[in-house]
Amino acid sequence: MITLLLAALVIPLWPDKPDHAESFIGPNDTERRIRNVTNPTLIAYLAPHPSGTAILIAPGGGFRHLAIDKEGHDVAKFLNTLGVSAFVLQYSVGVNPDRAVVIKQSLADARQALSILHARAAEFKIDPAKTGILGFSAGGYLAADLALRGTPRPAFSIPIYPAAPLDLTVPPNAPPILLIAAHDDPLTLTGAIPLYQAWAAAKSPATLHIYQTGKHGFGFRKTGVATDSWPDRLADWLREQSLLTN
Repeated sequence: MITLLLAALVIPLWPDKPDHAESFIGPNDTERRIRNVTNPTLIAYLAPHPSGTAILIAPGGGFRHLAIDKEGHDVAKFLNTLGVSAFVLQYSVGVNPDRAVVIKQSLADARQALSILHARAAEFKIDPAKTGILGFSAGGYLAADLALRGTPRPAFSIPIYPAAPLDLTVPPNAPPILLIAAHDDPLTLTGAIPLYQAWAAAKSPATLHIYQTGKHGFGFRKTGVATDSWPDRLADWLREQSLLTN
C-alpha cells in the first residue's frame, strides 16, 4: 500500500503492524521529533529530474526518538535538488525499554527498507547500483552496519556523527564511505574515526571530514559554525562518485 502525504509517498515496511507514532517538540530545543513508532515506514521524495541515484535516510535520536525534520525530511528535500531521490526511514524507536531489542529491530527495518528500494527500483526510477544510505548518530550506526554486513548491501554509506557498531570487520569490496563529524563532538573519537580507520585498514574507499566546530546533532541547519557547509561536501562527494548528473 502507498498513500500520499504532503507530496511524499508513505510506504509501510511491515504492513501488518499497527500504525502509531507520536510527534513532540524538544526536549532541549524547538525541533520536532517522533517516538513510539510501531509501524515503520519509508517516506519517499522522488526527484523530479532523477539521476537514478537514491539515498535511504536514517534520522538519529539515540534509538529513543527520531529527529525527523533536520535529519530526515529537510535532508531529503535538499537531495531532490541534486537529482537524488530520497527515502526517509521512520524506524522502530521508543517502543521497548531494552535498547538491544530496539537496535536489532531498527537494523531489521533498515534492511527491509533497502530491500524494498531494490525490489521496486523500476517503479521509483532508481538504480540499485546507485542506492545508498545516509544516517545521523544512531541512524549513522544503521548506515555503517548495513555497509559492513547483511544483504542487500548499500552501494555507498554516509554516516554523519555516527555511533559505530562494535564489530568493525570490513568485508572485501566494502562500499565507499563518507564520514562527517565535528572535532568538538565527543562521539567522534568512538564513532567516525574508528569507522574511517577500519575502512582505511581494509583499503576500501573512505573519506572523512572533521570540522573544528559543530558539536553533535547539527543536522540540516544553519548554526553559524563550520559544519554549515557539510551539504556542499556531500554534493562534492556524490559527484566524485559519479552519482550526480549535473
